[in-house]
Amino acid sequence: MNMETFEVETEYEGERLDRFLNLIFQESAKGLSRSFFQKLIKDGHVTVNSVL
Repeated sequence: MNMETFEVETEYEGERLDRFLNLIFQESAKGLSRSFFQKLIKDGHVTVNSVL
């Protein structure tokens, strides 16, 4: 699995994580839904500040 690192810009602060990921990947990963990102988060594949 690939590892990606992002720094959240001020305009996205407070945004839901699944929505943020969906916005970031909307151009490169067409067809991936927020549900897909929610599952990644739930399954422990996404960390925030090195925390699951």
